[in-house]
Amino acid sequence: MSINPSTGAITFNAAPDYENPDDADTDGVYEVEVTVTDIVGYTSSQTINITTDEVPFGIEFTDIIGTPNEGENGSFTGVLTYPPTSNVTVPISSTSSAVTVVPSTLTFTPDNWNVPQEILVITYR
Repeated sequence: MSINPSTGAITFNAAPDYENPDDADTDGVYEVEVTVTDIVGYTSSQTINITTDEVPFGIEFTDIIGTPNEGENGSFTGVLTYPPTSNVTVPISSTSSAVTVVPSTLTFTPDNWNVPQEILVITYR
């Protein structure tokens, strides 16, 4: 861990692994003792507990027009559940020859990750 001497912000030098915590007692709670010293030489210490949380990365689909019957169209939206650091392309396809999905990919950016994108499901008779 590092601490910014100007702002006091504490950062991990390497991101902690939620599934395999590497803190002293492997419970995912990092105990950090911070000590400050003023210009005269007086010190003050405090223990800060930093708890790691699981970040749910993924994509969430919501139906606009539920499951279509044969010969009907349906539609869904897809949206990321967490902002990416770069572009993310999600392939969309069907295993049925009686169904076509449009578009064949969704592309999310750090700017539009939370904007739902529509997927049209076309069924054939």
